Amino acid sequence: MKQSANINSEYFSKKEHYLDGINNSMTATKLVQSIYDQKTNDYQANLEYLVNAKTTELSKALTEIKSQTFELTESISYAKRIQKAIIRNPSSIKDVLPESFFIYKPKDIIGGDFYLVEKKEDKLIIAVADCTGHGVPGAIISVVCGNSLKRAIRKTGLFNAARILEQTREYVIETFEGSDESIKDGMDIALCIFDIKSGMLNYTGANISLHYTHNGILNEIKADKQPVGNHVIKLPFANHLVQLQKDDMLYLFTDGLPDQFGGPKGKKFKYKQLRELLHTMGNLPLSEQEEVINQTFENWKGDLMQVDDICIAGIKLL
Repeated sequence: MKQSANINSEYFSKKEHYLDGINNSMTATKLVQSIYDQKTNDYQANLEYLVNAKTTELSKALTEIKSQTFELTESISYAKRIQKAIIRNPSSIKDVLPESFFIYKPKDIIGGDFYLVEKKEDKLIIAVADCTGHGVPGAIISVVCGNSLKRAIRKTGLFNAARILEQTREYVIETFEGSDESIKDGMDIALCIFDIKSGMLNYTGANISLHYTHNGILNEIKADKQPVGNHVIKLPFANHLVQLQKDDMLYLFTDGLPDQFGGPKGKKFKYKQLRELLHTMGNLPLSEQEEVINQTFENWKGDLMQVDDICIAGIKLL
């Protein structure tokens, strides 16, 4: 019996020791869990503080950006009003050219393309131009080039279109000579002077050719391959004379539509396709021609971004 009691006593002693070990282990686990929970809470609290601080910082930055964007947009919109004052409203052109259309689509709010229509005594001045760049830089260059063109017309008269472009080039280069940097900005342009009495058209061009239809055939007079501005080699511009007949159509356009990406394969529209379009629609009324070109552009562009300013003029002078 004594031996049995000793065994039981030893058994219960080991059991108590075992239970104490379990209790100690559980206490240690709880302690570790408590420390872990505290660190997690501290981390979360710190993370929330950082997130809130960053959110506040980003909110302030966003408010500032919105304010700057609004001011910039307002400035550009004001510049658009100035440019519209320089570029004649297409509807007012009808007073001078009743049978005509002018499509003007700047890539941005303002652009580098422009057109000029003026009547002086028995002469009509018609020009379509594409200045370096688009957006704000292009608009600035267009003001310089447009003013230079008008100065040249006043100085040289309306007897020689090529001489007008050469004088315009001198004024453009002169304007940028005051810069410390070498500025080669300028413009491509098609310039026409039409004699109302004789029906003679005097054309000269810098990288923008003249297209005209006669008896259902689309003809092209190629422009000189040089801009109006500072160029490596500055050559005289060629002077071209065309005796227009009744129902002949003139087309002047910048490279905006030919360079537009789109269509089923996302490729450029190109000059060839534009010439084909002008040829096929040549007998349509001018209002329908304008609609065809606008719709063709939208269909070709699709959801893609417009890549450049667009300026297209169609004119029937006789």
